[in-house]
Amino acid sequence: NIRSLTKEDFYRMPVLEKISISDNKILRLVTNNNENNESLFVGCKSTIRNITLPGNFINRISPYCFSGLTVLEYLDLSRNQLDNLSENSIFEFCPLLKTMNLMDNKIEVIDKNIFGESLQHLFLSGNKLKYLELASIPSLEVLQLSNNSLLVAPKFVENLSNLRDLRLCNNNFSARNSNNPQQTTFYSFPENYFKNLKNLTIFHSCYNNLRQVPVDLISSDAEQNNKITELDLCGNNLTHFDYFQFGSFSNLKTLLLNNNQISTFVYNKDLGNLKILNLANNLLEDQESQTIIEDVLEVDISGNFNSNSKESLNKVYKSCATCFIHKRAKSRPKVCPPLAHNFNDVVSMDLKINQQHNTI
Repeated sequence: NIRSLTKEDFYRMPVLEKISISDNKILRLVTNNNENNESLFVGCKSTIRNITLPGNFINRISPYCFSGLTVLEYLDLSRNQLDNLSENSIFEFCPLLKTMNLMDNKIEVIDKNIFGESLQHLFLSGNKLKYLELASIPSLEVLQLSNNSLLVAPKFVENLSNLRDLRLCNNNFSARNSNNPQQTTFYSFPENYFKNLKNLTIFHSCYNNLRQVPVDLISSDAEQNNKITELDLCGNNLTHFDYFQFGSFSNLKTLLLNNNQISTFVYNKDLGNLKILNLANNLLEDQESQTIIEDVLEVDISGNFNSNSKESLNKVYKSCATCFIHKRAKSRPKVCPPLAHNFNDVVSMDLKINQQHNTI
């Protein structure tokens, strides 16, 4: 039931390295002496490396709350009530800050220059951002922006050459029709959006109103594509997926395309490392299931109801070694008189005791 923090709480902790106060009732991170630019953690500012305060009710942070924390590397303010980070000095004096977790707040505004160049992991999922533009963060490796209200993909991402993990799910990107502003059309990523993302290994963009796979993502740059291991494009409006366009994705292990409108699926055996393939709830008409099952460990093609579904599933079943090993034995009747040729046949019986076997 901790409701507040004061700088006096940390005066006698000169060697403190980690503060963890989660799921309490802290409302604000403020100091009473902002005119002197004094930090709330002034008593341990030269030693504190990790501050974890998730699940509180923090709705305000004073401009110099974290000033002077010269060795702070990890800051977790997730699951709070923050809605505005327009003060660019909040994290200005944290030169070694590498991980910032602001997930599941109510943030609508973030100052362009609020984060330093040392930041490597930024978690902003579960907020209310409609637009986001940040200054250069050259060392950023992980950026998660899922479950916001972004109208378009943030432009600053194009220059994050060290980015490895990009997640943009559930933003429902939209493109306005110039002739009819009230009408939205399918969204496409800007040209050359992925051109500089040479180290991208994980890309999630599900439920974003996409009509096609981003063109730059399947460019001819084999060196770039070779690093992608996980691709999630489920819940969009994709109608066609040509595996041959992904011939250079030799390290792709997980491909999620469920809940789209895909009616044509062309399989490419060059993707030898693919382990998980989800094509559930599409409109597939010709599934080369037998070929797929030979190379992929986990395949989901449920919800594709068409005239060929039963036949395709039977082919998969017959060629599946796991299905054969765990095949359920055919049911047998407990009593099988000579006149019964099939299970549950109606036959006449003389219910007398069989002296030889002592049975009825």
